Amino acid sequence: MPVSDVVSWADARIAEEFGRETPQLYDLALLQADAVGQAVSLLGSVTGTWNPGAVGRRIAVLVHRSLRSGALTERQAATALYVAPREGLSPDAEFEGMAYYFADGVDLANNGVYGSLAELRTEMLDYLSRVDDSA
Repeated sequence: MPVSDVVSWADARIAEEFGRETPQLYDLALLQADAVGQAVSLLGSVTGTWNPGAVGRRIAVLVHRSLRSGALTERQAATALYVAPREGLSPDAEFEGMAYYFADGVDLANNGVYGSLAELRTEMLDYLSRVDDSA
């Protein structure tokens, strides 16, 4: 799901007058297209009945599809995955560990310390494919 869909959803909720009870909607409605991590954080702070693990799995599915289609860079995908467990949206311990691994991997590849973004992308897609299949 692109950030623009989150913005549209927030706009619709504001139009339905949910802004007063959910002020995060205003911040969501103003997100820039590349603010994936911020979108995850803000969505995690929206009140209501929800299952954090299910949200984390859905984030992984959306990141997988967006990375595969080229809508997200490796950095953006890793950031979205990294923010999810920090916001309490981790479906399991493996997800949390992989989120930190991918965030570190981007930095290591970009600094020429270890691996490449292409290798990391393949690892991310492989892992996220398993999550997507189980969701």
